[in-house]
Amino acid sequence: MFRRCIAAAVLTLTAAAPAVANSISISFEEFAHGVTIGDYHNGGKDSLGRASGNDYGLTFKGGTIRHTTLGAYLSGPVQLTIDVAKLTALLGTDDYYVSFNAARHDLDGDFTYSFTDTGRMDGTWINGNGTPGCSGREPCNNAFYGEMAGYHIYAGTGVGSLSNIKFDIDRLDNLQIHAYDGSAFIVPGLIPGSAEINRDIPEPASIALLGIGAVALLARRRRRR
Repeated sequence: MFRRCIAAAVLTLTAAAPAVANSISISFEEFAHGVTIGDYHNGGKDSLGRASGNDYGLTFKGGTIRHTTLGAYLSGPVQLTIDVAKLTALLGTDDYYVSFNAARHDLDGDFTYSFTDTGRMDGTWINGNGTPGCSGREPCNNAFYGEMAGYHIYAGTGVGSLSNIKFDIDRLDNLQIHAYDGSAFIVPGLIPGSAEINRDIPEPASIALLGIGAVALLARRRRRR
């Protein structure tokens, strides 16, 4: 009887322990157009009240999901808050880095700032739109279709874990968080050769209108209920 109780306890503890993964990937495809993610990946819900099946300890503040023929992405700017304890338990390490694709609507670009749980701050330069065929700042054909690129954000070993990222961007896609195992040298910033052209880079004014429409739709649904 005693052995059975011990075996049952071991099975219970094993089932309750979080599975360790080398990396996690956030798919924006599962969200409806115009939705804000919120605490969906931190044990909570998105703006439509949908509960999460993956608790990664990630909270998204700001930004809305946008669907195009080339897939879904998160229109920004958006702030990502990371529950370091939860993510560390999931990845099996507090030494991790973030990879993502991003673009800005303007031509100049600007910094995305990241913070660690020890108070360190770093800036990652995100390139501007760089619309092919536009020689200057004047309006041109496909003015809102331009270049996205891949980026790394990594604080470095021994200087703290990433706990907050303020993405000052207009489009965010392919967001992943990886455990760092020391097998490769991760250079923060632009990933060489990662540029993609002809991507929809939302105009800030259109994002604002999209947000207003999403709020109105949500209010209408609540009134019906």
